[in-house]
Formats: sequence, C-alpha cells, structure tokens
Amino acid sequence: MLNVLFGKITEDTNMCPDVYFNNVYDAKWFDDEIVRDIIRDIDSSEVNGLNVISPHLGSVSVESLSGGCKTLILLYKEDDFEPNLTWLGDNCEDWLIRIANMRDIRAVMTGRDLLFKNKIDLNFRCVNDGDMIITGIDWCNKCLRYVVGV
Repeated sequence: MLNVLFGKITEDTNMCPDVYFNNVYDAKWFDDEIVRDIIRDIDSSEVNGLNVISPHLGSVSVESLSGGCKTLILLYKEDDFEPNLTWLGDNCEDWLIRIANMRDIRAVMTGRDLLFKNKIDLNFRCVNDGDMIITGIDWCNKCLRYVVGV
C-alpha cells in the first residue's frame, strides 16, 4: 500500500532520488526482472549489465536513467525510501500502483499532481486524514485539499 502525505515533507523525505540512487544502487538489482521491466516501460531501454541500451542515448550507465525510473526502482528495492512523488511523471503511475500492491511504501506529494485518470482500486492511504484513496477522483480531491488548499 502507498501511504502518502500530501502538501508537506518530512525529515525522512528524500528530495533528490536521482543522486541518492547513484550512490546506493546495487548491481544485483539489475538482474531482477521487475527492475528490468520498469526500465523497459519507463525509459524504453534494455539492461545490459550496469549499462542500459537507450534508443535515444545508445549504451549508457544505469546512472543515466530518468529520475522517475530511479525513483520507482528505489521504491521497489529500498525499505526506508520516502520520495516526493513530484519526481514521477504520468508514465510512472501504473508502476507506482504495482509497487504499492507488492509492498508498503511511503511518499509525499507537494506539487505536480499525478492524475491517476480513470484508475480504480488504487489501494493508497492519505496520511493527512487516514482516508483510503481508491480512485483517481479520490486522489485529485486529496491533492486539491492538501496541496492546493481548495
């Protein structure tokens, strides 16, 4: 389940998952088929050892993965990782849902709103008030209330 705090950061919030990833990733992570699928789906790239083959960049280090891809991998692999979801683009929504269904994760949302348009069965919990977030409409209402202040 994703436990998300809207409109605030905590002392545990990682505000720069890109740099954090580059300093903590384990080479073994890239043998995991789920990690390979995340990289394939989000960055349209294939893993080749500690490199990825990108249609746009050619062969580059895994440190050149996008911020969204790195954030998802960290959410999947690191127990105490709490990112600001502003690092994720709309292309990351399905993977965030999948990871939240695999394990309990924590995050904050302080800005750009992922919409989860037409999504149901999100299985998220709003830390601000304890309510469950089941649909994209629930998500947007929490963003409006706690991020925008409407």
